[in-house]
Amino acid sequence: MIDLFTVVGPAASMAEATDRLLGAPPTLVRRELEPVPRGQPPRPAWLTGQPHDGSLGRLARALTDLHDVAVAPYWPQASGALHSHAHLLGRLMASAGVQAALESLAPTLRWRPPMLEVPSYSAFRRLEQQEFDLAGRGLVLAPSLFCGREPALFVPEGDEAALLIYPIPRDAASLRGIWSPAQSAKTDKALAALLGSTRAALLAELVQGGTTSELARRLSISPASASQHTSVLRRAGLATSVRFRNTVHHSLTVQGRALLKGTTSASD
Repeated sequence: MIDLFTVVGPAASMAEATDRLLGAPPTLVRRELEPVPRGQPPRPAWLTGQPHDGSLGRLARALTDLHDVAVAPYWPQASGALHSHAHLLGRLMASAGVQAALESLAPTLRWRPPMLEVPSYSAFRRLEQQEFDLAGRGLVLAPSLFCGREPALFVPEGDEAALLIYPIPRDAASLRGIWSPAQSAKTDKALAALLGSTRAALLAELVQGGTTSELARRLSISPASASQHTSVLRRAGLATSVRFRNTVHHSLTVQGRALLKGTTSASD
């Protein structure tokens, strides 16, 4: 495995990431390309030479080709899922405070004031200590679909904010919605359950998001009815939910927003 995030850092697009990779200092690139961790298969010969003898350009082209096939077709759905999670976390932080938002990330992360614990820690950049004191620097929480099961901490040089990348919750319905470039027959059957007026009104209310009780109050229905309808929407891949203690916050997925706009696919 090659840790190119250490070389590239956060980037707004694949083009920006490849530009940074091609312009990175040779010593930094060599540090990531040369070591082969024990137990890992040997790397291709073209990756073991000097990083600026053509191998880096080949690597950039290979990564771009992979992105075009494996990520780009699904990115609207993936981006929507990440933004939905961040929106729910932000609402929870605004309504119940930072502690509530951090506690909602369990069991992936554990908040035990004043420490945020990672059950199985693996850093992008090796740290000698198992504990890391922010010492006044900020901490950016970055939800991800690609970081694996465990979070990872990236600590840049200087006093810039540390970046904690962690996996978002992944249920079967949301994963089907993300990794399907077009709606499947199963999704079409699930959408048929939305033909009731109450459920359609609930779908519209999810633009603003809210807890089960909030949605029930705004629609003048019982909390049990609101919970049942949001469950149907969630199974259809149109809503997402985050639980904190006995409260569940709901919002639209990118597929839900696409349906309200009258489209048949989130990528349209």
